[in-house]
Amino acid sequence: GAIIERKTLSLDTIIQRDYKKELEARVGTKTIVNLDTGEGLGFRCKETGVILRDSIAYLDHINGKKQQKALGMSMRVERSTVEQVRGAFERAKRKKEEEEKESAADFAKRVKAAEEDEEELRARRAEKKKAKKEAKRAEEEKAKAQQEMEFGLDPDMAAMMGFSGFGGNK
Repeated sequence: GAIIERKTLSLDTIIQRDYKKELEARVGTKTIVNLDTGEGLGFRCKETGVILRDSIAYLDHINGKKQQKALGMSMRVERSTVEQVRGAFERAKRKKEEEEKESAADFAKRVKAAEEDEEELRARRAEKKKAKKEAKRAEEEKAKAQQEMEFGLDPDMAAMMGFSGFGGNK
């Protein structure tokens, strides 16, 4: 094969994309693509000319080694100095301390919110229980009134005398 000479790769050439890839519209879709001609729906990489059938393969390609080299990017990371590492540890330590201070205040808020939620839940349960009791009482009143109309005497008196009905409800 032919020898292709590439320019040297450096970190200076790595830049963030200034445009948004239109992937959301076709996420998870698959289409048949003629790989020889590139006809059909699918994803075609403008930089490398690669044709891909689905969005997952396209994302893998964009983040892959072949694409990065075509854009002139090196995936090598520069070595950090001791001072940079110490600075990173200090920033992480300060951030952790700030989060601990915030979490102490946040914890009190969460406890208060949980207590309020629990009290609201108790009130709803008590209200539900009261409504159920009222419904049962109303049902008993209705049954008592119906029995009184059927027999013409007080249901308590009828129960004491030993008859609760004449067996007509079959």
